[in-house]
Amino acid sequence: MTHSELVSAAIALLIVICLIVRQFQERSVSWKSLRFPVLAAVVCGVLFVYSNPALDGYVAVAGGAMFGLLTGVLGAQFIHLWRGQDGVVYQKGDWRYLLILLAFIALRIVARVALGHVLSQTVMDGALIAAIIGNYLGRAATVLMRVAPLSPFLPSR
Repeated sequence: MTHSELVSAAIALLIVICLIVRQFQERSVSWKSLRFPVLAAVVCGVLFVYSNPALDGYVAVAGGAMFGLLTGVLGAQFIHLWRGQDGVVYQKGDWRYLLILLAFIALRIVARVALGHVLSQTVMDGALIAAIIGNYLGRAATVLMRVAPLSPFLPSR
């Protein structure tokens, strides 16, 4: 593996681990939920554009991001939301979201096998990272939209 492939794999693995750990934690819902995925999307987007990819890279990354957003929106439907005794809205995921995430990873492997001879490893890695960040962003945004009727004034903490 090249240095670039190792870095891409490490970034993808860290984001997936973060998603899985946060999925099973009971935590309050706030606008801060969007900070990391938006920041990650901006940073990775700038790094991607700076790398001067070919047209196939842009298409693959845009497709990966859209796929990730869709799976994030789907997965967010399985997040349990409730208002605690303190009036704060909480969230906690379950095994169904984990199954969607594992299916997402399996589809990435299928895409690698199916498109590996057409797209470079760097393009495939960029699409994977875009899909993972898109998943995280889609999930966080959908949870916030679902919470709106429960709490018209979300805390910023």
